[in-house]
Amino acid sequence: MSNSLAEEVAAFIMGSFDTYLEDFNVITRRSKQRFENREWLEVQSDSKERLNLYKRRIAKITRLVTRMMEGEHAYWDVWRQAKNLYAAECANRKSYEIAETFYNSVCRKVIGKMGAHETLMFVEDEHKQREYEGESEVFKTYSLENNFEEVASSILVDFQFHAPFEDLTRDIEFVRKAIWPALIKTHLDKGGTRFEVLNSIFYRNKAAYIVGRISMGDTYRPFVIPLLHGENGIFVDTLILSPNDVSIIFSFTRSYFMVEVEIPSELIHFLRTLMPRKSYADLYASLGFSKHGKTELYRHFIRHLSMSSDSFIIAPGIKGMVMSVFTLPSYEVVFKLIKDKFDPPKTSTKGQVKSKYHLVKLHDRVGRMADTHEFEHFVLPRDRFSDELLEELKQVAGSIVRVEGDKVIIDHLYTERKMTPLIIFL
Repeated sequence: MSNSLAEEVAAFIMGSFDTYLEDFNVITRRSKQRFENREWLEVQSDSKERLNLYKRRIAKITRLVTRMMEGEHAYWDVWRQAKNLYAAECANRKSYEIAETFYNSVCRKVIGKMGAHETLMFVEDEHKQREYEGESEVFKTYSLENNFEEVASSILVDFQFHAPFEDLTRDIEFVRKAIWPALIKTHLDKGGTRFEVLNSIFYRNKAAYIVGRISMGDTYRPFVIPLLHGENGIFVDTLILSPNDVSIIFSFTRSYFMVEVEIPSELIHFLRTLMPRKSYADLYASLGFSKHGKTELYRHFIRHLSMSSDSFIIAPGIKGMVMSVFTLPSYEVVFKLIKDKFDPPKTSTKGQVKSKYHLVKLHDRVGRMADTHEFEHFVLPRDRFSDELLEELKQVAGSIVRVEGDKVIIDHLYTERKMTPLIIFL
C-alpha cells in the first residue's frame, strides 16, 4: 500500500510543480509585452499575481495530498519513499532545485507542525557538482575583434523589441563613450576581451535591464544597461559599470525581477561572477524564486551554525514595541518574533502585523524596505541561547517559543538582513 501511495504522491506533487512553473513562466513572459506597450498598471498586477501564485498552488495541492494520505498508517515511510522517487524524477530537470523546494513546502504543510526534516525533505543541497556545470546557453558573446560601434549596436538591438528606439544612433554613441574608458582601464591591449550578455532581459516596474560582463580571461567586469520606454520610444537611461552599483540593482530592498530563465542555477552562476559577495538566497529571490531563496538562506545558516560557536543575543538598538529581535553576532541576519502583547500605544493584532509583512512583498520596495523570509517551526540549538535570552523571549513571545530537550523551537518568525539601527549609526 505505502509503495503505490508514495508513487502517487510523488507523481502528483511533480505534476503540480510543473503546472506552477508553467504558470510562473507565462506571467514572466508577459513582461516583455508589458514593457513594449507601456502597460505599467498591468506590470504591477502581474507582479502581485506571480507572488501569490506559489502560496495558492501549495494550498491547493496540500488539501489534495492530505486527502490522498488519509488513514495511511506508515505516514513517514510514505514520505521517505516519495522523496526518493521525487528525487529521481528531479535529477534531469533544469529547475530541479526549485522543484525540491516545492516538494518541501507540500511535505511540511501536509504533515503540520514540524521543522526541516533531513529524511523526509530536501534539506541539504545534494547537487553541488551538477548545479553549475555550464553557462553556454545563458549568454551571447560579442567579440571586440569587430567594430565597437557594431558591438554596441548589436547588444541593444538583438533583443528585438516590438517598439522603436527613440534615437538608436544617439544611444549607441552614449554606450561607446561611457564604456570605452572602462575598457582602456581593464587592459584592452591584452587581447581576448569580449562582451558576454545574458540572453534574458530583466524587467522590473518601468525598466528593462540588459545584464552582462566584460570578460578578460578569468577576470570579469559587470555592466548593466537600463532601458526605459517613453512616449517617443525606448532609450538607454544610463550605463552601470560599478560592481557595487550593480549589486544595489539586485538588492534585497528591491522588488523581484521578471526574467525568463530556462536553467535558474546557470543564470545564478553567471550573476555570481558579477556580484561574488551576493548570496544565493538574495539572487534566487531577486529572480522571483523567493521560496527557494528562503531554502538557500536556511542551508547557509545551518552551515554557519556548524562552523561557529557564538551565542544568540538580543539585537542591538531600541527594543521594538511589536517585535522581539535577536541575532547571532557572527551572522548577517536578524530573527524577528511577533510579541504576544504589544507595548502602548501600539494596538495592532498579530494578523495585521503578518498582513503588513505580506504587503511589503507585494509592493515595490524601491530601496526603502528590506525583504523578509517567513519561517514556521524553526528549530535552533538550545546551547546557543543564554538562560537570560530564553527567559526574555518566553516572556514576550511565550505562545510561540518553547524548549524541547536540546532544541529551541519557534513556531513563527521572520528573518531579515541585519542592518545598523539609525540611532547606533548616528
